[in-house]
Amino acid sequence: MTIDERLEKLTERHEALAQTVEVLRDLQLKNEESIARLIASSDRLDKRIDRLYNITLKIGADFYDRLLKLERESDADGN
Repeated sequence: MTIDERLEKLTERHEALAQTVEVLRDLQLKNEESIARLIASSDRLDKRIDRLYNITLKIGADFYDRLLKLERESDADGN
């Protein structure tokens, strides 16, 4: 194999490698965008879960207060 042939082969490999790196870079950018969207979606979901949790706690506390009130009223009635 001559030096010119080796140089040609090396050039072809370099071009193929450069194209592969470009494809990988594009895929990485798309992945980063997807991850950013997933993080944003996860943050929104976390906020919704927190709101539902707090609402559930409030409902539970209200229910407990109502039960205590009913028990006091029942005790006051002599039952």
